[in-house]
Amino acid sequence: MFASHIVGGEAFYTYLGPGTTANTSRYKVSLRLFRDCNVQCGQGSNVACLPAVAIVSIFTNVAPYIRKAALDVPLESSKFLTLTKYPSCITSPPQICYEVKTYSATVTLPDNNEGYILAYQNCCRAQAANVLDNAPSINGSPGVTYDCIMPGKTTLPTGTNSSAVFNLKDTALVCYASGFSVDFGATDPDKDSLSYELSSAYQSDAAFGSANDGLPALEPPYNAVSYAINFSGTKPLGSQVTINPKTGIISGISPAAVGRYVVNVIVKEWRNGKLIGQHRKDFIMRVENCTIPTALLKPSYITCDGFNLSFKNESPSPDINSYFWDFGVQGTDADTSTSPTPTYSFSDSGTYRVTLITNRGQQCSDTATALAKVYPGFIPDFTVNGSCVLNPYQFIDRTTSKYGIVDSWHWDFGDLSTTADSSLIQNPTYQYSTVQTPSVRLIVTNSKGCLDTILKQIDISDKPTVDLAFRDTLICIKDSLQLNASSGIAGISYNWTPTIYRNFDT
Repeated sequence: MFASHIVGGEAFYTYLGPGTTANTSRYKVSLRLFRDCNVQCGQGSNVACLPAVAIVSIFTNVAPYIRKAALDVPLESSKFLTLTKYPSCITSPPQICYEVKTYSATVTLPDNNEGYILAYQNCCRAQAANVLDNAPSINGSPGVTYDCIMPGKTTLPTGTNSSAVFNLKDTALVCYASGFSVDFGATDPDKDSLSYELSSAYQSDAAFGSANDGLPALEPPYNAVSYAINFSGTKPLGSQVTINPKTGIISGISPAAVGRYVVNVIVKEWRNGKLIGQHRKDFIMRVENCTIPTALLKPSYITCDGFNLSFKNESPSPDINSYFWDFGVQGTDADTSTSPTPTYSFSDSGTYRVTLITNRGQQCSDTATALAKVYPGFIPDFTVNGSCVLNPYQFIDRTTSKYGIVDSWHWDFGDLSTTADSSLIQNPTYQYSTVQTPSVRLIVTNSKGCLDTILKQIDISDKPTVDLAFRDTLICIKDSLQLNASSGIAGISYNWTPTIYRNFDT
């Protein structure tokens, strides 16, 4: 049984023009499959080679997802991507090579309202450290599904569309427990705006073996693979790795364990502010047994309640033996440190450029810079004005900011009976549905980049609270007593009884 040969793939399409009959369009449907070319495939191994012909299924993009075609997609081109340039200071440089096969065929489709889904499935995903082997395919691995959503006339009433295509940049070197950056960016032939996000990879739900290259994909919806503990679709390489939603660059600190990791990126196409299509690239990234003495800092650091900031190198390479920090204060040479994890007290507010040099003056030296923002005096606060559960409560932002202006608010009113208890305006009102004691949370930011949270517990009662200026009081006949009541709430009316003078002689 051949197995475990696919390490990545994507399906995409190109608009070719109108069909030969009215209300139809011609498309070039393409599929890319990746295989680790350092692993032998075919005869003499248990790893299958990539197929000569693949099948891409085409479904209507609405339940029950009617299959419109099972398209035979023959091989169009084959190439090898090999890493040839390594950092000079890398220890144990690994061989990195991928075989990439591209398959293409043309198809004519009716111009419908709902659009289409292109899908390819295969049994044989290579095993990975962050994905569990609990899927129904015969070899136990979760298999693969690559899909691509094509807009219909409801989403795109006018014009045509070709999908974005991920760039071929899959030879990036990623060493364990090290800083890295991998480009998952794409190019759109229509110049649509693109955004990127990490998401769960899809498994193939059919229990088929390696012969499934001759079988079409099952209809949507598709199930996600199961991730190992501490990993997920949005955190496929752990909590220290993120994706830039504008560029598709994945960066951060790689896992400390050498191995393969499934990474799935969705690229979304936007036209005139409207989402019109998307597709995914599912790729197994190798974290290698190597180290690079890298200097890596966060993009920026900020303090909003004092003048002290702490720093550390985000790349824990064992080959770093010295550190030199320059905290960017003009007019002094005393703003430096050789500590691996310094804390520096800035004398004034402002934005400073911090520089870290690892292994300064040595062959394997590296430099990183980041901005340090020092803007103390940002104090979040709010007050609440309300009567009881029958009326809305008024929430008033009292945040003060010594530097910059307060520019965003996120309120969570703590109403456990609903999820629609939030607001983004500065001074919102909210009416509670039940008597309760909610914890109200305000997250607030300013134009300097400060962000803070304040939490207050309030009482939502069934009736207003009335405070009297006195309790039982003794007065003499013909004396008068001014009666005062207050609730601290605007708009409250008061009704006193008895309404006429009465003599309580005893």
